Amino acid sequence: MSMFSATGTSSSQPSVPSPDLYGLPDAAFVGAAYLRLLGRPADPSGFRHQLQHLRGALATRAAIIARLQNSEEAASATPWPLARATAHARLWPDQKRPNIRWRKRDVLSLRGGALIEAAIAWAAERAPSADETQRHAALADQPGAQSQLLDAVRLAYGHRWWRPRPRAVPAQLEQGGPAPSAPSASTLPRPSATAKVASRANAPLVCFTIGSARYLPFVRTLMASVREHHPSARRVLLLVDEPPAEADAEDAALFESIAACDIGVPCFDDMTLRYDITELSTALKPWCFLWLMANSSCDSAIFLDPDIRLYGPLDPVTERLEAGAAMVLTPHITAPLLGEGQPDDHTILKSGVFNLGFMALRRSGSALAFLQWWADKLRTEALVDFAANLFTDQRWCDFAPAFVPDLAVLHHPGCNVAYWNLSQRNVHRAADGQWKVGDQALVFFHFSGLDPAQPQTLSRHQNRLSAGQLQAVQDLLQSYATEVIANGWLQSKELVGAYDRALDTRVTSVVRGLYRELHPRPAMLSREQGLSELLQQSASSTTRAPSGVVPLSPLMKLIHRQRPDLERCFDLESPSGRADYSDWFHACAVPQYQLLDFLLLANRHAGVPTEPLTSS
Repeated sequence: MSMFSATGTSSSQPSVPSPDLYGLPDAAFVGAAYLRLLGRPADPSGFRHQLQHLRGALATRAAIIARLQNSEEAASATPWPLARATAHARLWPDQKRPNIRWRKRDVLSLRGGALIEAAIAWAAERAPSADETQRHAALADQPGAQSQLLDAVRLAYGHRWWRPRPRAVPAQLEQGGPAPSAPSASTLPRPSATAKVASRANAPLVCFTIGSARYLPFVRTLMASVREHHPSARRVLLLVDEPPAEADAEDAALFESIAACDIGVPCFDDMTLRYDITELSTALKPWCFLWLMANSSCDSAIFLDPDIRLYGPLDPVTERLEAGAAMVLTPHITAPLLGEGQPDDHTILKSGVFNLGFMALRRSGSALAFLQWWADKLRTEALVDFAANLFTDQRWCDFAPAFVPDLAVLHHPGCNVAYWNLSQRNVHRAADGQWKVGDQALVFFHFSGLDPAQPQTLSRHQNRLSAGQLQAVQDLLQSYATEVIANGWLQSKELVGAYDRALDTRVTSVVRGLYRELHPRPAMLSREQGLSELLQQSASSTTRAPSGVVPLSPLMKLIHRQRPDLERCFDLESPSGRADYSDWFHACAVPQYQLLDFLLLANRHAGVPTEPLTSS
């Protein structure tokens, strides 16, 4: 087998002279070449430069490949597999392949495995065998040996011009088959649970969390710790996902599961299109507080993020509620973050004074008034948008001390310990085996950003603490990761939530941005109506209109407006600028923004022809 395998992977630097790549239309070829060799979508100026050279006969496909392959960036790049790099070519309906002829100087511009494949393709119109690749490998890697290798190949095989041959398109791709659907939460294997204690609807204290089916392993870990330290508390999950077909008996014994669509949120369908799963889950927090207060006799409710675990009773919290506090919040930090590393004070400033992975409320007029104001804000303004001074639900709670006079700011060092404040807190295991923070008990730890497969790094969001500095908490991190894995993390970590997909296609962030532009205020429409509108506004064609003016969809215009580099490179007021931008969008924006499946669906919805060009 040659270096260039059937799946498009390679043993070292990718070799690329293949009909699958070289036979693509010009724009698709340039976009795929960047992905295949540099491991990234082409930047607008580079794409336009290479495309102009190719169309102006200033450079051949081989010359462009050689430029990219010999660049400094290519040496450290992680190339995309061929099938993935060329998948966007399905957006070009014309299967006519360009007339490519190899010239000797084209072949001599290559090196390594690419040189071997080009030489044999040039001479024998086929890919090299494994024996041929091995036989020529040493010579192909020697500087200045290209001519010698080419002469050897020509003598062995005779000379013929090489052209890529059309290849049959698999029936599944020809029919535009949908991407495989994500596994269902109801089919996940469940580990055995311990004692089953039913939650009590009329308990004076409610502990609840919010998450999708993907977060169920974290929810199970959290709720087991709540049951351990507050066995009489009501435990509730607001499930931001489709409810499973059959309720899991062990989960039902551990916590109540309430579907987010069932708590009476106005314009709920609008929010599922406006927000990603993180934004949506945080936006529903005040609504869940209000629902719990209205549908139970609880005196207090405590929200805890799914990735929190209790290590002791929440006494520091409940004591403040019983003393008359209407709301209890924990600040991210209680002292400046000195020195280098992330997070720093500015990072905390951008994300909010208080960490809303924890929040406690007592049934009171000031708390309910704040919840109603907060819930209204989060209908459209729970975005992660630092430029707009927004970070999910958190930035709005910077107002809480001003709006809620009986608010308590909890400074207990054992509450809400996490990567953002661990450098300021002496977490250690005492002689009796209990976890302590200084001389006080560890109440709950927030494992935000922790990867259960690599718990020793603490969080993907921090670089302030090294492995050596985390040595004292390694047992804590490892034991938590073990619990989460035992609760089904390996089976659920790849789940795609119901509100992150449309007809088995991912709804990406840029598509949600288009929805927000179409509906800046809450829209009274069903999810199906919203999705239909998004598909209609996203459909795009690589075929020129009869008038010669290239049509641009609202989605294409949105991406252009969002990026100054695109505005500088492509003038949409000129026909050539529109045409070049359309080429860049379909060849580069599609893989960069992960739009292929959604655009194929949109085009089928709008009747725009799209047929596969490659066996992706």
